[in-house]
Amino acid sequence: MEQRPPARLPRRDLIKGVAVTAGAAALAGPVGWPAGPAGAAPGGNLYPQQAAFVEMRFGMFIHFNMATFSDEEWATGGLDPRLFNPTALDCAQWAATARAAGMSWAALTTKHHDGFCLWPTRTTAHNVMSSSHRQDVVRRYVDAFRAEGLTPCFYFSIWDRTQAISRGNVTRADIDFTKAQLSELLGGTYGAIPLLIIDGWAWQMGHREMPYAEIRAHVKAMQPDCLIIDHNGQTEPWEEDAIYFEEPKGIWAPPGNTYASCQGQNVVNTGWFWHPAGSSRGSTADTATRTPANIVDHIRTLEQRYCSFLLNCPPNNRGLLDANIVATLRAVGPMWSPNAARPPLPAQPDALLYPVAPVSAYASSGVAANAIDGWVDWAHGVAVESWWQSAGPLPQSVTMDLGAVHTNIDTVTYLPRQDKDASGTVITTGNVTGYRVLTSLDGTTFTPATTGTWAGGKALKYARFGAVRARFVRLEATAAVGGGGAVINELDCGGIAGRPVREGGAPPTGYVRLVNRRSGKVLAVTGSSTADSAALVQSTDTGGAGQQWQLVDAGGGYTKLVNRASGKVADVTGRSTANGAAVVQYRDTGGTNQHWQLVDAGGGYRKLVNRNSGKVADVTGGSAADGAAVIQYTDGNATNQHWQLVPG
Repeated sequence: MEQRPPARLPRRDLIKGVAVTAGAAALAGPVGWPAGPAGAAPGGNLYPQQAAFVEMRFGMFIHFNMATFSDEEWATGGLDPRLFNPTALDCAQWAATARAAGMSWAALTTKHHDGFCLWPTRTTAHNVMSSSHRQDVVRRYVDAFRAEGLTPCFYFSIWDRTQAISRGNVTRADIDFTKAQLSELLGGTYGAIPLLIIDGWAWQMGHREMPYAEIRAHVKAMQPDCLIIDHNGQTEPWEEDAIYFEEPKGIWAPPGNTYASCQGQNVVNTGWFWHPAGSSRGSTADTATRTPANIVDHIRTLEQRYCSFLLNCPPNNRGLLDANIVATLRAVGPMWSPNAARPPLPAQPDALLYPVAPVSAYASSGVAANAIDGWVDWAHGVAVESWWQSAGPLPQSVTMDLGAVHTNIDTVTYLPRQDKDASGTVITTGNVTGYRVLTSLDGTTFTPATTGTWAGGKALKYARFGAVRARFVRLEATAAVGGGGAVINELDCGGIAGRPVREGGAPPTGYVRLVNRRSGKVLAVTGSSTADSAALVQSTDTGGAGQQWQLVDAGGGYTKLVNRASGKVADVTGRSTANGAAVVQYRDTGGTNQHWQLVDAGGGYRKLVNRNSGKVADVTGGSAADGAAVIQYTDGNATNQHWQLVPG
């Protein structure tokens, strides 16, 4: 099990006022993409960029970062930055070798999972300017590759083991920190970056906790032509613009693949990062590389599958490619040339350009939250998925609550199950084949938006309909493979034809009172105490500061409830998941037991669902008395579990 990362380093002031260009063409430096294939008819919103990407048939993956110096694959968070010390860094050598091999692009690990930054970021001291090599490595990389006529792209890990940005621990500050780092990389300093490979996202913390819609919009606002790839282990283009197939995990672009994609593999089997003599993984410099013939066979096989081969070539701790890697790549160049007979990229599925993240979901049966958690993984051929599975006969449904009415909702996407049986055959039982989409403004009256059928395979499904205003979006399964219950791996909605807009502005930012539906009394800190662990109770409304709460975004659709009198937050004591555990106030530690999801309960009331336990804030025993304790309890949709947010 992964150890908890060390304490966070002090953050520097987050970037403010970073210039955002109108488009990649306005950025300094050469245009990122080459011209796409002549005469190719667009088949989707991103087809021109995707078609150009698959023409870049061979690239260099460059794993070079703190792990190069710590003999690790995932460097430990919080290592001394001075450990980073490439005494002979020569990005021009990397670029010249790539060009000699016939490569046309590259992707550098600007930040890996440990969080060390290869550029002089203003967000944290854990970067090259605190190292023994006080130079902007990202700048040297992009300049060297462009000088050779090659296209530089970026790899960026959202998972950050130094800042403790990880599953179950993402705060609003973490989201802003991540966006600030992306602003530094993509805001114009390094010119047009046509491809961003993100890691540690869907498989580590999920696309809800670190919000996909917000991160995507941020990237596209700076560089509209930048394609986003997520290392999510999937073979369908779910919440990404192109697919990454990770070959060391046994994932190949399948025969007949027509999705725009790339496939990653190592030139030396000692790992993604360089390892020294004596390493338990073997010496990168002294281990035989893949043969030139094997590399060329990869290129030629993947060409026919519209998949660029991304060959990882890790520089050593001096900052140079080892001689064995250089010799192999120089031998590859004369052995291949692009297959000009390959037809242009076929039409691509439309991307969900403007996703809207639900704040919660409910279902006719089963665990609705599993359908919208944005968490998918794949490990050595085994799917690691959390999905909604219905109970009882169809029809069965999942309803997404978007938190407010949005305009221009015109699409629902559905990712079926992706797992395989022992023989390697994809399992399709439960995949939805008949469906209805319904929408609602109030969660009570639903209007049909569209109905239809889907094939039963694992491909990402789309339900398109005329743009509507909606707060609630429901997918109802009317038929499924196997004739039994239905399965939803991931459910999303948003706009393709237009950008949805949230009506009524942002959630409330002032102080509110939380009024219990059964008793009419308010959530309060007993005795208006400012002490840690003071119990939360219901009390007659006196207007006191101990009865007032500020809603602070905790990320991923969750909120912290900050008491006005104490400045402390509503907390389930001891991180308990048990029924009856006391709700108290406590200093903000960032724990998920201090995060609450506001779920619509109808009639203007909300349920407060704890992130850690999944249970709701409840007045014990349904009491109407002053001083009755507030606890967490299984959601029974009782009125003593409903709260109204009243300003002031």
